[in-house]
Amino acid sequence: VLVVACPCALGLATPVAIVAGIGRAAQQGILFSHAGALQEMSTIDIVLFDKTGTISSGVPQLVDIEWNEVDKASQANYLRLIYGLESVSVHPLATAFLKHYDQIVDAYTLERVHHFVGKGLTGFYENKRFGLGNKGLLNQSGLDIETDNRAFTKVYFFEETRLLATLLFEDSIKPSAKQSIKNLAASYSEVVILSGDNEAVVQKVAKELGIRTYLAALLPQHKLDYVRNLTQKGKKVMMVGDGINDAPVLAASDVGIAMGGLGSDVAIETADVIIQTDQPSKIARAIKI
Repeated sequence: VLVVACPCALGLATPVAIVAGIGRAAQQGILFSHAGALQEMSTIDIVLFDKTGTISSGVPQLVDIEWNEVDKASQANYLRLIYGLESVSVHPLATAFLKHYDQIVDAYTLERVHHFVGKGLTGFYENKRFGLGNKGLLNQSGLDIETDNRAFTKVYFFEETRLLATLLFEDSIKPSAKQSIKNLAASYSEVVILSGDNEAVVQKVAKELGIRTYLAALLPQHKLDYVRNLTQKGKKVMMVGDGINDAPVLAASDVGIAMGGLGSDVAIETADVIIQTDQPSKIARAIKI
């Protein structure tokens, strides 16, 4: 005789516990898109963070524009061109520039604008090609410049193969990020920053937060490859991000967390967990639940 029994209490306990956990999390602004995410989160052994908008405020400030052998009269015209390029971009750095120069009302309209994912954008004005982006876009456009180690996010403005200006931006770390990262580092063997920003900026942020491992100047595909490599090695990966570029990585991770405060709709739709505020302190709370 074979007797198989399942007490009613056992059949009820697990779903009730999961529903209670999801409900408690929701009360604290942490939304689970499915019950599996709640269970997966307890198995995570490495946490990956995007930088901009996740660890940092995501509201950068334009600090300075360094012109490269451009006279005062020409600078005003070039500012109209930069404004014209930035006005068709949704990047936080573009928003910061537009906010800084919101008095420009006669900006130039560029034609044949092309966006390069993770690099910047280009457009044509009076049959001349102008570009605005990072060093990767410069190299792709045939420009080779020496970069310094100042901890600013740098955006380069160029015409054809001539560098015209360097825009310097700064983004502050969120007040709650430092303690939140320390709490996570105490719980997991590894916390890593994955960022598209330059080496000097990412190194400075990592040092302030006490994070030993970081990768800088990454394109979205590089982040995705990094996550896939970890999962292939059997690691349970949690990714925290907020931007459009983070969506593929959030989907590829075992648990993807989107910061909903300033997060893009694409990232939020892709994630397993949505933090309704922009404070990373909620991540440790979600894991505890």
